[in-house]
Amino acid sequence: MELDEAEQFLNSSVFHLGYSNQPPLYNWLVKTAASLFGLNLVTLIIMKYSLIFLFYFVFYILTRTFWEPKEALLITGSLVLFPLYSYEFNRDLSHTILLSVMALLTCFFYSRILINGKTIYYVLTGLSIGMGILSKYNYAFFLLALALASISCREGRRVIFDKRLSLTVLSAVLVLFPHFLWLIKEGFPSVYFAINKAKIGVSQSPSIVKIFSIAGTAYLDVLGFILIFLLLFYQHNMMNTKNKNLGMSLFRWLCFYGLLIPLLVIFILQGGVFRGRWLAPVLFTLPFAMFSMTDLHIVGGLRSKIFGFLCAFIVVALLIMRMCIGFMPDLVNKVERVHIPFKEISLSLSSLLKDKENFGARDLFVISDDAYIAANIMAWLPGTKFISLESLAGDISVQNEVYKNGGILVWDGKKLGENVPKSFLRVCPSAVPLKLLKLPYSRSKKFGLYVLGVATVPKMNDK
Repeated sequence: MELDEAEQFLNSSVFHLGYSNQPPLYNWLVKTAASLFGLNLVTLIIMKYSLIFLFYFVFYILTRTFWEPKEALLITGSLVLFPLYSYEFNRDLSHTILLSVMALLTCFFYSRILINGKTIYYVLTGLSIGMGILSKYNYAFFLLALALASISCREGRRVIFDKRLSLTVLSAVLVLFPHFLWLIKEGFPSVYFAINKAKIGVSQSPSIVKIFSIAGTAYLDVLGFILIFLLLFYQHNMMNTKNKNLGMSLFRWLCFYGLLIPLLVIFILQGGVFRGRWLAPVLFTLPFAMFSMTDLHIVGGLRSKIFGFLCAFIVVALLIMRMCIGFMPDLVNKVERVHIPFKEISLSLSSLLKDKENFGARDLFVISDDAYIAANIMAWLPGTKFISLESLAGDISVQNEVYKNGGILVWDGKKLGENVPKSFLRVCPSAVPLKLLKLPYSRSKKFGLYVLGVATVPKMNDK
């Protein structure tokens, strides 16, 4: 499991109205799927790639609102020009994928309001807004951009000033209300996590050069797409941006504000970090804006064929690259988290525990300062439960539970050393070193051994 998948493996074992770091919608979906298929790696993979499929599919049906099938397919293919969508979605993202799906669903329902104005779409738009915020908090970038875009064009103002918009607001509030109560009760932990991750409150403002560097890095996907688009379609770019399709001007405004607002955030708040992935809920508006100003009757021509070949080439090249990294790390001189031999380590650990009297793996607590390591070990040790070192240090009842059932401490031996770390001993002074588990990285002969430190926390009757 990658980092996000490990988080979901731990959080989705129990339903909560909120979790410490991220909004809860993704975990709710995983919990629902796990109740049917079990909480395991296969369930996590199916969930992730189902959402990736939905992302491209919803984008396609949204483009079908304004273009013919071949044109819509061409525009949908342009999404792979964004490394965020074509590479990062596959490599290590989850909440961001769901966020992008919800932003697209909001656009789709909003477009249906523009076209036929049925009341049901006001309600569905509100539900998608609520779920969008529950997917990831930077959905707020998209929502603010959508509101400004609506005010900026005639079709949008017609929706904004319709009394049925109150149904949209009410639907969103009903979806958000339980999680909002949880935030109040818990002191807004996930909100503070999001703010701290952006490092908005840095004590020393970065230099202007640093700010431009942050902005340039975050907008590399945007610049790359515009460059490729202009190289292939500049001759067909129409100066007259009027479009007969109702709502197209709104999407152009949505692109403008969607890309402008994060840029203003970077320069005005002068945060130390702004990641390109935070643009995920607005990046897809760029193809809408660019292709809406293009004569797409050229579909089938040489330039569109070149464009289609480029998109297909990107997909195949990324697949081959990921396969090489995964199956031939020595060839590409790179190991990733996927190469850590957690299965073999966990099976070795299970054998060690069986040799210890009254110390089987089931009902055992796995204690660590690294949730990623703990989750990947627990995936191969059914019945184990996770407790973070921080939680154990601050809760007497949790400590009593550990001493009742017993536990194991696990840590990265290369990072924290081969002896039981002092931070672990302060919390569990009775910890007994078990063994260092050293195994080679999967499919690699040149990167040495992965080292996992293990210590046991004896049961109370064993002390």
